[in-house]
Amino acid sequence: MTKTELNKQKALLETKQAELAGGLRNREGIAIEKTADALDEVQLAGERELAIRNLDRESNMLRNVRGDNLGAERAAH
Repeated sequence: MTKTELNKQKALLETKQAELAGGLRNREGIAIEKTADALDEVQLAGERELAIRNLDRESNMLRNVRGDNLGAERAAH
């Protein structure tokens, strides 16, 4: 890869990193709420599980992007 291509790739990775990091700050979806209705509790538990899985997936993606970005930085030098 040329230096220009590496810089372009690094910029893309930094943008993706910022996007993913911002999404991880939003954790309201995993708050435990109590309701009087058992059916609502089950629905909220499902929504919470989905939110946790999304956070986990985004966290893994962020880790990969950070690793790729580090590799791009090393290749540029």
